[in-house]
Amino acid sequence: MIVLSTAEGNRLARRLADALDAELAPVEEDRFPDGEQIVRVPPELEGTAILVHSMVPPQDENLVKGLIALDAARENGADRVIAVIPYVAYSRQDRRFEPGEPVSFRAVARAISANADAFVTVDLHEPRTLEFFDVPAENVTAAEEIGRYLRERFEGEELAVIAPDEGARELAERVASVCDAEHDHLEKERISGEEVRIHPKELDVEGRTVVLVDDMIDTGGTMIEAARALREQGAGELYAACTHALLTRNAASRLLAAGFRDIIATDTVPTPYERVSAASPVAEALRRLTG
Repeated sequence: MIVLSTAEGNRLARRLADALDAELAPVEEDRFPDGEQIVRVPPELEGTAILVHSMVPPQDENLVKGLIALDAARENGADRVIAVIPYVAYSRQDRRFEPGEPVSFRAVARAISANADAFVTVDLHEPRTLEFFDVPAENVTAAEEIGRYLRERFEGEELAVIAPDEGARELAERVASVCDAEHDHLEKERISGEEVRIHPKELDVEGRTVVLVDDMIDTGGTMIEAARALREQGAGELYAACTHALLTRNAASRLLAAGFRDIIATDTVPTPYERVSAASPVAEALRRLTG
């Protein structure tokens, strides 16, 4: 077994190789003069090759890089190729929003399925979309790892774990169960035609340390809006936690300026705010897939 790593997946890949006691090899990357990408994997591969690659922005470029790297692994002798793509491009485009549009994530899933024998990802935006894949596919969660980190970091504090919306409620609940904290999600209540009030559904956050948890932070707008509402409810220190820290459009600076004390993210996406590794649940999924 060999773990192949692109630049976008190298931190997680190193930890996976250690966890699986597997060889680690980088995917060499180059470009033609016109900008087209070139990738190279070790020649004469044998057995199972696991490609670790995150489709971070620029998504289109990294989608192509992932697909051609999978093809390179197959063409260079791997008996089985497993795609470990902790963050998958287009995962939020999981349905047709307007007539004439594609289900873009289904197209991505089909392309991955054509080039890999199995697929593993982390905290997929909509888990039901695993059905788009034509090969064995697993979606693991980093909730336990985030929860353990919070338990150690905030030991002895009255911690509240809050989802910024209903969509993140299950993730927040799983994180809270590990760090033994109360959890809730925010609701929008329309007061009038122009006034909307955002508040925790049940939990009183006054004076408490609050960790807002979501599967990803992109521009940070949802987190900033949630922070403003929680401060109005009397919350104490605020922290932002997520699996995938995309942090586009200066999101990190904006979050810190909005009053968050720290951003807690995993190694599914290269970021200076990496505090947690998703290697353990991914390694467990790979052991299941490789028998």
